[in-house]
Amino acid sequence: MRTVGSHSEHPGPDLAVLVGDVVAGACWLAVLVALDARPLAVIGALYVAAASAYLSLFRHAWLVPWLGAVALWVWLVASVDYEATATHYVISLVAGTTVGGLCFAVWQASAAAVTLATRPLVTWRA
Repeated sequence: MRTVGSHSEHPGPDLAVLVGDVVAGACWLAVLVALDARPLAVIGALYVAAASAYLSLFRHAWLVPWLGAVALWVWLVASVDYEATATHYVISLVAGTTVGGLCFAVWQASAAAVTLATRPLVTWRA
């Protein structure tokens, strides 16, 4: 008998989601490496690892990784040509939210495709 909030509802990470997120993230990070943007690739790899683990544990909790992507891009955009003006802060916020949101959406869309393709392989093993 299952009760709401019991441990049996969440036995562990969803391996298909984890594989899909990591593979999709690695593909997009390979583009950054090919463009010789290795520092961005390293920051992105750390983000993908943490966000993938989070999303595999909490399957429908996309808000936290999305906020992480937005915060990361706001910080990156703000640090490019730092000025302590209100205009710079607003531009950084808008650009970071746009780029971070789009990066997250594209990553998750490609991860969903990989997850659909790999779920039969992951569940076959279990």
